[in-house]
Amino acid sequence: AGLFKGATWCVVPSVRASEAAVQTVLGIISALEAEPLFIDAHEHDGHVGGISHLPFLLSIALMGSVSRDPSWRDMKHLTAGGFRDVSRLAAASADMHRDICVTNREAILRWVDQTIEELQQTRSLIAAGTAEADEALLERFNQARDARAEWATAERRAGGLVQDTDDELTHTTMGEQMGQMLMGGMFRRRPRMNGSGTRGRKVRAERQ
Repeated sequence: AGLFKGATWCVVPSVRASEAAVQTVLGIISALEAEPLFIDAHEHDGHVGGISHLPFLLSIALMGSVSRDPSWRDMKHLTAGGFRDVSRLAAASADMHRDICVTNREAILRWVDQTIEELQQTRSLIAAGTAEADEALLERFNQARDARAEWATAERRAGGLVQDTDDELTHTTMGEQMGQMLMGGMFRRRPRMNGSGTRGRKVRAERQ
């Protein structure tokens, strides 16, 4: 029942749509507690090409890059949370991915070209090996981190986060962050069992 609660519902009325038809759709959206967004069809396809279709292409590119390498047999035993998160979309329907690319070809090609340019610029900074390039690389990473943080903390008019990022905003210690980054879940402790046989709650230490 809550599937569409808080979701953005794109409304794309044709030029011949009656006011009554539009209001009927808006009534359905309101009843489902979703958020209406009036948008042009071409504009919609351009947007989702970047925020929906590009991500699964990057996920597929990651899997293709590492799985075809001769060292993949050993490499896959070292994968952790970051690889799991980025590669997840590659596990979806290949038919669906193919159909999306065929039907939204123009928008997807634009985003792929833009991403290739972004990667080429990052590659050039890594390859340069100068202090200036290293500093520019750091700035590039900081900008991406800040853009992600702004997206993750955006709030709705009625309060609450737009995205389901509440868990990401839980404070963790530096040790936890380093452990997750370097070791994934390799050395994560198993939850203790208390006297009643139930798992004890894990208390996250917050930096003061």
